[in-house]
Amino acid sequence: MLLLGVAVWAEAQTGVCVRVGDEAVDVAEFRLFCHRQNDARPDVRRFVDFKLKALAARQAELDTLPQIRRAVDRFRNRWLKACLTDSAKADSAAWTYYQGLQARKYAGRVLVSHIFQSVPQNVTAAALARVEQRMDSLYQVLEAGEADFTACVEACSEEKTPFWVDYLQMPVEFEDVVFSLPVGQLSRPFFTPQGIHIVKVLDRKELPSFDVLKERLERRLVRGEWSEAVSARVVRLKTEYGYRPDKAGMNELLRRGKTDKTLFLLGGCPYSGDDFARFAAAHPAALKRQLELFVVKTVLDHESRSLGEQSPEFATHLSLFRDSLLAAEMEHRAIGCLIPADTVGVAQYFEANRKHYQWPQPRYEGIVLHCRTKRIARRTRKFLKKLPVEEWQEAIRLGVNAGGVVNVRAEQGLFAAGDNPYVDEHLFGKGEARPLADFPYTAWLGRKVKGPECWQEVGRRLWTDYYRHLEAGWLDELHRKFKVEINQEVLKTVNNH
Repeated sequence: MLLLGVAVWAEAQTGVCVRVGDEAVDVAEFRLFCHRQNDARPDVRRFVDFKLKALAARQAELDTLPQIRRAVDRFRNRWLKACLTDSAKADSAAWTYYQGLQARKYAGRVLVSHIFQSVPQNVTAAALARVEQRMDSLYQVLEAGEADFTACVEACSEEKTPFWVDYLQMPVEFEDVVFSLPVGQLSRPFFTPQGIHIVKVLDRKELPSFDVLKERLERRLVRGEWSEAVSARVVRLKTEYGYRPDKAGMNELLRRGKTDKTLFLLGGCPYSGDDFARFAAAHPAALKRQLELFVVKTVLDHESRSLGEQSPEFATHLSLFRDSLLAAEMEHRAIGCLIPADTVGVAQYFEANRKHYQWPQPRYEGIVLHCRTKRIARRTRKFLKKLPVEEWQEAIRLGVNAGGVVNVRAEQGLFAAGDNPYVDEHLFGKGEARPLADFPYTAWLGRKVKGPECWQEVGRRLWTDYYRHLEAGWLDELHRKFKVEINQEVLKTVNNH
């Protein structure tokens, strides 16, 4: 019986706690959600609402948005880094890399101008050769002093404005060149994933400290850009996933520049010349270098995909992170971006719920007039009574205080007890306000009100309530649209976790 009880408990720890639509949600994700929300008592309704928003986002194909995919990739890469190198090795590799920058006298910022020709992703080998030949000829002319670099930038470059480059900001091929050039020197033509460049360094600044660059250095190492720790891990991963190069396909690719044959097997999956061609189109470089990078990227991508199978913890964190992005984006599109312009809706909501916005005590809506003489106070009050409230201030400025002489100082608004000592004394019978030295006569014009008469007088609280009202209606629609099943037996384990 004890063993049976343990088995049931163990099953519950990893069981399905909720089904939203056709999606089953593991109890581990609910636990993580509660932990992130700091819920002392787990709220399954809030969790179901969260998953419904994410499901609606997937049905709207928001998971294909570039910003969502980039954020998920960054999250996955952080986990991949932890798998590729432990913390000590990562710090050591980053420090070694930083020392290398110092030894090569890399600067933190470099001001550059370049002659740049982009290379389309679907460029043919012949077209690529023509671009390279044209840039080589241009370089020879510049090197011989037969042309002015600035004039060539204006005439031949797709990017004509000089710009600052921070280290670890541009592609490594670009940075390797510009950070090794002295100020004023011209580079030979070279490729980056964007195209081909001839660069001239105009100015440079000092390298930032290691603490400033550490995180970016580690990210670069994780991307497979040839740190010792990551390169060694890639070699081990090749063995682990059964990397088997196909010599016939490799040789044909290196000889002809393309092939239809299989290049290698990884994890039992074949990767062909067509797969390589898609990668190479986005990464212009020497063919052999492209092939090396393609193999490394394929190995790391395979490791990244395998993380979910090898690490349930990773799968849980990734699912919650992705759904958090999707739910927030879906909620913004369904409600958040619409509310600022929905003044008609918020006005109707205010009218339907006016009683909830009554004030605990009456307020004074009007104006307090501080006047130089009693006669001015009397005449000003009589004058303003004939005008709309919204014209009072302008009438005082142009009429009573005309000619640059200030006869009246006015305070207009909606005053609660404690907001204005003159209102407190005169209308609420609290305190004793001292008259102003140069304006000793005080007059009032306005009325007591028990609550706001229009939605503009309520402020942020009304907008927050209206947002929640729309959200509740939207969630009701989602609950009607998608079936929700809750496994109460599994949920009981969360309380005791």
